[in-house]
Amino acid sequence: MSALKASNESEVKALKAQLKTSEDSMQTMTEEMESLRQQLTTSEKSNQELVADLSETSAQKSCLTQEISILKARNETEVQTLKVELKTSLESMETMVTENNNLKQTVYTLSTLVSNLSNQNMATDLKHKLCEMSTENSVLREELSAPSPRLCHLIKRPDFDSYGFKVQEKAETGHYIGKVNADSPAQLAGLREGDRIIEVNCVNISNESHRQVVERIKLIPNETKLLVIDEKTRLSSETLVSEESDRKCRELCEEMSALKASNESEVKALKAQLKSAIDSMETMTEEMESLRQQLITSEKSNQELVAELCEFSAQKSCLTQEISTLKAKNEIEVQALKVQLKTSLESMETMVTKNTNLKQTVYTLSTLVSNMSNQNMATDLKQKLSKMSTKISELSKELSALKASKHIIESDVKLLAQEINAQNISKK
Repeated sequence: MSALKASNESEVKALKAQLKTSEDSMQTMTEEMESLRQQLTTSEKSNQELVADLSETSAQKSCLTQEISILKARNETEVQTLKVELKTSLESMETMVTENNNLKQTVYTLSTLVSNLSNQNMATDLKHKLCEMSTENSVLREELSAPSPRLCHLIKRPDFDSYGFKVQEKAETGHYIGKVNADSPAQLAGLREGDRIIEVNCVNISNESHRQVVERIKLIPNETKLLVIDEKTRLSSETLVSEESDRKCRELCEEMSALKASNESEVKALKAQLKSAIDSMETMTEEMESLRQQLITSEKSNQELVAELCEFSAQKSCLTQEISTLKAKNEIEVQALKVQLKTSLESMETMVTKNTNLKQTVYTLSTLVSNMSNQNMATDLKQKLSKMSTKISELSKELSALKASKHIIESDVKLLAQEINAQNISKK
């Protein structure tokens, strides 16, 4: 019994040493698990911060994209408006230039008319017209003063004994037709009392006597031809010419007076038109100056818009660089997390191996204790073994929790990688 007791004591000491060693190992494993928990907590916080940063960056990028789109649309609208205004301004300027040229032409024409309607030119025109009228009157007087001869062919009729007229001689003037009987051959031939006889049967009688003229009339039986001139008609024609000339002179004077009044009214109207044209030109000049100012203002506005676009482009470039830097940083942190996870998994596998070895040791110790005869020592050992089993169960639960945390971390890493890829795709 003493030998058995000594043997049991030595075995118990060995078991105690093994238990102490296992407790130390379990303590070490507990510390390592606590360190792993802290690392997992830190990595989760870091992941959350990264996700928050990515969300904030995405929101900033979205806001900036919207602002750039709005600014681009506004700039396009303003550019279109400015183009329309410029086109309208150019058309207005072309129209005003055309109107200005027309006004200049009108002014030139009016000036020419005014210069042509001066008093000196009017007097010259009157003189020319009076000269022309005098010439016409002189020609008319000459034409009317020259007697118009008539050839009268007289033929005797059976019902009338003679030609039915008498010949009278006037000293220094010649031979004239005296009384002409009514319905006589002379009247029917066109002879009138007072006609001067120029020729008888185609012979000039200016130097013949009264008897010779009568003989020539009777020379051809039953007919004769007389070339006569109407002296009364000539005198009355001269009177008519004089009256017509006076009437034309009066009409010409009245016409010139009316023309002068009309010219004065036209000159006044032309002066009014000139004044209106000058006012219109001044107004057009002011409008053109206003259009120039508008063009200068629109050019300045365009320059400001271009500067704003350049500034936004620079901000966009900076933001793109920041996003690229953040992406690189996230990739580095993800790689570090993967390394940490790999190390944690290796540590967990080592712990599982140690746990298995401990279970095997406990099983061996239980076998040894069951073979012991000392019931009290066996009871103590069983209690210690049950405590160790409890601790081992707790360790197993913690290992399970670590595995679950591992799966969660892996899923978070996958989601983070997907978000980064999605951001890269949207950026492209």
